Amino acid sequence: MPYSRQEILDTHSDLRTLRYYEEPQWREIALLMKPEERDIGTRNLDHRRVADEIFDSTALLALDEFEGGFFNQAVNPAERWMGLTLPDKDLAKYGPVRDYLWRFADLIFNSIGPARSGFYVNIPASFGDMGCFGLGTLYSAEIPGSDSYIDIAIPLSETYIDTDGQGNLTRFNRNYRLSGRQAKLQFKDAASHLQDASSYYFIHSVFKNPEFKQGALGPRGMEWASAYICEDDTKFRTDKGYYEMPYHSIPWRLRSGRVWPIGPGHLARPDMNMLNEMERSHIVAAQFAAEPPMLLHDQSVLTAADIQPNAMLYGSVNEDGKPLVQSFSRAADVKLSLEQSQQRRVAIQNAFKFSLMQLMNRPQMTATEFLGQKTTQLQLLAPNLARIHTFGLSPWVKRRARMLIRQGKAPPPPPEMMGQRVEVEFVSPLAKAQKASTGQATLQWISAVGQIAQADPQSGAMDNVDTDGAVTILHDAFGPPPGAMRDPKQVAQLRSDRAAEMAKQAQIQQAGDVANVAATASHAVQAATLSSGRMGGAQGSGRPN
Repeated sequence: MPYSRQEILDTHSDLRTLRYYEEPQWREIALLMKPEERDIGTRNLDHRRVADEIFDSTALLALDEFEGGFFNQAVNPAERWMGLTLPDKDLAKYGPVRDYLWRFADLIFNSIGPARSGFYVNIPASFGDMGCFGLGTLYSAEIPGSDSYIDIAIPLSETYIDTDGQGNLTRFNRNYRLSGRQAKLQFKDAASHLQDASSYYFIHSVFKNPEFKQGALGPRGMEWASAYICEDDTKFRTDKGYYEMPYHSIPWRLRSGRVWPIGPGHLARPDMNMLNEMERSHIVAAQFAAEPPMLLHDQSVLTAADIQPNAMLYGSVNEDGKPLVQSFSRAADVKLSLEQSQQRRVAIQNAFKFSLMQLMNRPQMTATEFLGQKTTQLQLLAPNLARIHTFGLSPWVKRRARMLIRQGKAPPPPPEMMGQRVEVEFVSPLAKAQKASTGQATLQWISAVGQIAQADPQSGAMDNVDTDGAVTILHDAFGPPPGAMRDPKQVAQLRSDRAAEMAKQAQIQQAGDVANVAATASHAVQAATLSSGRMGGAQGSGRPN
């Protein structure tokens, strides 16, 4: 056992301290965006009145659009959103290597199908936590003896982390609650002594294995060690190991010197609080307008029960017809306040990239229109997308690929790949949109050069365009399937065959031209001979006078 139970508890206490200063902000954000997690960081769970203090749904809808937008544009199951490649791009385009990488990526996609994994069910929740609190987490593991995998979202309330200077996870503790019955289902005999109806808090601690030795068999050959302990039961403990970190945390924006990142929810927090308070005031104003307080000179004139639609209010005027009851008016122009509320809504939506998500989800929009309208926003989104890929999706893909290799399901690589490092390449619509500007710029440049060449055909302007290079750039930028582009060797062979055919046609044409010239010359000689004969005959046939 790398660490004792007490050492794990002490480390967990340190990780809890790292969270302590973040939790008040999380609770404030959760109050308006994820009310079911309003007690995050505490164990006083009360879900009976989780939404009583929310007076406007803008933040809820913005988070829902953010979550759905990233799911649709980053990991849409209807599209191929990732692939495998090599640092040597020319080798990656070689037919056998290209086909191998494509088939291997297919295996990864098949492993996250709905029948074998809960990936597509859980990843939206991870994106939601990333948008709300700045960090979303996914846990992945294989199920021994099965063709299925565990892929579940870990809520922020259960997440305790530590990182290195580059933002990579060095320790992950999951602190969660199970009933005794649930614990027995998960841990089998190790939890047999727990009471079914009782609740227990467990810690799953994953950390660098201090006994790790590359290539060793068993737990010592695993880079990550882990232990499950129960805070409420000193007897319970189970240990295991992982070849890769099984938790994949997706940060939105890292902060210098801070372990915990921030998300759009942090940026929108002031506007969300202000909008909620303004909408509460609007509701109060509407209530005063619809049911104003009544001014009475005597308690006996009317009661609240008398004031109802279409009622006959006797005694509410005196003999002279003067009203004895008046409504108390709090007249105020709320137009300006409503305009300010709308400004707050727009600010919240912008924080969650609301307009960008709506634009990306319009299937009828072409890439040119998309780039023309949102290039700046895409450029601003690029750092966030890079972090999502680097810290979240890329480690997950690599772990799943290594699982498949260990299970003997991966195809054998071609000999050309020996010693090559396989890399993850993202080709989702969102990733393509980041690259498409390069392709668009290439097309615009070629078009401009073509216009110059058309205006001045003698300039040779098109000689500056490397068409093969342009095709490669466009393929990388727009990301069609590899099969859309021929292998360079096939291209060379096609060009060689075409050149040979053109040379053959040229020879045939040249032979035809020579034959035509010879025939023409022969006809000319024949015509000259005939002409000379006619002239000679005419001179020798003269008559006497």
